[in-house]
Amino acid sequence: MCYLRNAIKAIIIEDGRILLIKNVDGHGTYYILPGGGQKAGENSHEALQRECKEELGKGAELEIGDLILVREYVSSHHEFAEEEEEVHQIELMFKAKLLPRSDLEGPLEPDSRQVGLEWVPLSSLVELRIYPKILAEILPRLDEYNGPVYLGDIN
Repeated sequence: MCYLRNAIKAIIIEDGRILLIKNVDGHGTYYILPGGGQKAGENSHEALQRECKEELGKGAELEIGDLILVREYVSSHHEFAEEEEEVHQIELMFKAKLLPRSDLEGPLEPDSRQVGLEWVPLSSLVELRIYPKILAEILPRLDEYNGPVYLGDIN
């Protein structure tokens, strides 16, 4: 049975680097934006603040900017269809900044595959396994987009 879920993600770029969640699965290392599932009753900003505290550390404080990218993901349409349960996820990706007092001491509630955090140069994204894959092309040119941009059902 397929279920629908909203996920809220942060695009945090500083000095030409982006903050990513580092994960490991049976295929190796991969990267995703910080953030996660929105709970009933939470608005998008509340969900993003909570998720970033869970994945980055309780000292992570964000200034949330504009919604810039929207991704849809239907697991049965992509390469991990046999490994994943039926998921239909809508991801809202917001520009965000870490406030100066933020302390990224490590995740409070890491996802099962999370092994760390990493500041990655935007110029290196094409060399990484990142999801969704199109982020490797879009993020280095993010200033060219007058979002929000709907990316479609992509992985």
